[in-house]
Amino acid sequence: MSTLVQIVIISSTWALLLILYTLDKFITKHRFIKSPVVVDVDAASAAGAVPAVGAVPDSRPGSFIAGAGVLFTFVINLVAVGVVFGYALSASFASAARFLWLDLPLWVNITGGVLFVLYSLWGMVVLFYNPNYTPLYKPLRGRRYIIATEGPYRWVRHPRYAGAALANLIFFLFTGVWLSLLGLLGWAAIYAQSKAEEQFLLALAPEAYGAYCRRTGMFFPRLRG
Repeated sequence: MSTLVQIVIISSTWALLLILYTLDKFITKHRFIKSPVVVDVDAASAAGAVPAVGAVPDSRPGSFIAGAGVLFTFVINLVAVGVVFGYALSASFASAARFLWLDLPLWVNITGGVLFVLYSLWGMVVLFYNPNYTPLYKPLRGRRYIIATEGPYRWVRHPRYAGAALANLIFFLFTGVWLSLLGLLGWAAIYAQSKAEEQFLLALAPEAYGAYCRRTGMFFPRLRG
């Protein structure tokens, strides 16, 4: 698959996502959520489950290393996309950076392209059902906190992290740029960050989040007998 076709697919997909995000941000405003699990942050702070809002502005679950590892899995894919654009726009860059490519069969690129579009749409649906989402977990900033349990969260507790981990493989299959595979080094960080966030949410809402954990899988849907 030519880099020009790859750029068209990436650009059109991300343009569509931007439109969908704008619609959700200003029009639908997370109305897809039918039965939100709302936690009273002030009550949790008073009980000592979490720091008081504003008391520790930078406090958040997970270590700096885990957070950096998670961020790396996201950023390395953006670097791979930048390489694709650079290859198409600059002949000198294409010549100098040719070693970053592996020539994969066309059917592999097509499969990767389809998975890329599906992964991108999956990530957007996650945003629809999680008002608190950021690429890394953010500190509590208000009195009410909505725990995402609907949409993709109905089946897995960390749908965005799961997608981000698979995206490293997807970008490689789609573009042939092996740099994206370096993101596999961050998989352990994703697991560590996810566990830290779960412990935090269990302290924030032990009954509601505990019940939610028992019926869902961490990264894959839980099989029921």
